Amino acid sequence: ITAAMELKNRLVKNIGDKKTEQFINDEFIARLGEKASLFDIIELFKKTLTELSCTHFGRTTKSTMERVVQYIESNYSHELRLEQLANIFGYNSAYLGKVFHQYTGENFNNYLDRIRITEAKRLLSLDEYKVYEVAEMVGYTNINYFHNKFKKYVGISPLSYKRQSKGEAFNDTEE
Repeated sequence: ITAAMELKNRLVKNIGDKKTEQFINDEFIARLGEKASLFDIIELFKKTLTELSCTHFGRTTKSTMERVVQYIESNYSHELRLEQLANIFGYNSAYLGKVFHQYTGENFNNYLDRIRITEAKRLLSLDEYKVYEVAEMVGYTNINYFHNKFKKYVGISPLSYKRQSKGEAFNDTEE
């Protein structure tokens, strides 16, 4: 119950209006206390947050795509698949892929890769992390896959980029 109140306070702060209070109120807290399993609690949160999202952002395709993009940008470091997003946002995955491409101009995988690689470049330039750590931090579990994607989008390897950002001479054949 304390977690629900903390969630309410965070949502009110982040959304910047009082609509959240319509959804996470005493009635919600009472319903939360009645739930017998973690699954039931999660389903209640899912339903309530979906209603809140639709109320705040609307139910148009454009508003849904804005929420999808926001979700990707907030969760790029986790495993994300179009099928998961389709389930979360109540779409067929093929239709979501088509609408997503129309909205962003990119297919889902390219969009996700671009977000991840942009963050990887930032992290590599900080010189605080090893390449494999950056790969994991931005959502790539396979270092070779990360290396190939990074080189595809940036033109040089992650290690070369890291060295270049420190002002060192680099040789892309070193890795």
